[in-house]
Amino acid sequence: MSPTGSPLALRRSVALAAVLLLAVSISLPATIASPSVPAGQTFSPRDAGEGISLRLYFTGKTMGPEAPSTNGSGESTPAPGRVWGCNVFGTPIGTWSRILAGPVEIAGDLEVNLYAQSQSGAKDVGFRINMMKNGGETRDYYTNRQDVGPTPVLLTATGTYTQSFAAGDSLDIELVWISAPTYLIGPCGGGEFVYGSREVDSEVSLTFAAHPITIANITVPEDKLTRQKLTVKTDFTDALGAVPEKLAYAIAISGATAASPALLKGPVTSVAGNVTTVSWEWDHAADKAKSGSYTIAVTIGYDANHSVTNATTLPLRFDRVKVPPTNPIPGGDLGLIAIIGGVAAAGICIAAVVLIRRRQASAGGAPIGAGLRNLVTRRR
Repeated sequence: MSPTGSPLALRRSVALAAVLLLAVSISLPATIASPSVPAGQTFSPRDAGEGISLRLYFTGKTMGPEAPSTNGSGESTPAPGRVWGCNVFGTPIGTWSRILAGPVEIAGDLEVNLYAQSQSGAKDVGFRINMMKNGGETRDYYTNRQDVGPTPVLLTATGTYTQSFAAGDSLDIELVWISAPTYLIGPCGGGEFVYGSREVDSEVSLTFAAHPITIANITVPEDKLTRQKLTVKTDFTDALGAVPEKLAYAIAISGATAASPALLKGPVTSVAGNVTTVSWEWDHAADKAKSGSYTIAVTIGYDANHSVTNATTLPLRFDRVKVPPTNPIPGGDLGLIAIIGGVAAAGICIAAVVLIRRRQASAGGAPIGAGLRNLVTRRR
């Protein structure tokens, strides 16, 4: 028997065809990108900067940094007059409080803007503002005074205020209505304290030694990396405890490739205790991002003018290979694989038939075709 017709040669031919088919099928899919960052890496926050003046708006029976809604109808609290002593004692009308989620240091200028109105008219109206901590008065201030009627009138006060608060402490503001007797002596006119809308946005501005929002870290989690996208996560705390959905967020990714704003999806927020996590998703493949050093800057604030920014720099690697040209064969890469597989299978079959013919010829047997014709004749 010749070497080319041996069973060993047949097995070698089949193995070679299988290897070629496997190699072709493996080489077809293209890797788009494989980004990576150092595993488990976190980053320390930068200094939040100098002190910042923030407005605390009255709403309900609390106050906070969230500005009134543009379509808010406003609120009011009755401010009854007194039969006597209205110029000296006034009428306490309520206390607005904020439970602090973190430590706060207030040190600097204070500015108060309060709106008052009186449907029946009141003379020489003003407010006494009692600044308090955990219900205990720390200092008081007085607004200017003037006559008021049905149209809201703005009354203001200025000064300085210094006070330290720990997490869990209550920052309280008590308002006292003051007015003069309607006549020379006797009862004083009452009215209303109005707030809670853009038109009558009564508020107190305080100077904080540091921004209440602290951005703790900025990371790119390994388990959120894909060939198409990556996720940027930021943890932060807010000592004033503002509602996360009402905060203003911004992100900028620069470096080897600048992230297109349209390809940054988010933000998405989640809360665990006093820590809020905000994340964005970047379609880096669509941006054709290049490997290199990247700076990720995150901005969080109560509005665009009262925000804090933190940034970090880290390496990102995007491993890319050339994508093969579009295959005109129906079915794309799968169609091409099927065709190559079919051709390889046909070649194996032909090789097997040739080998069998050679073995029969060397053994003196009848050809395969003759055997088949004899079989058909016998069945007839």
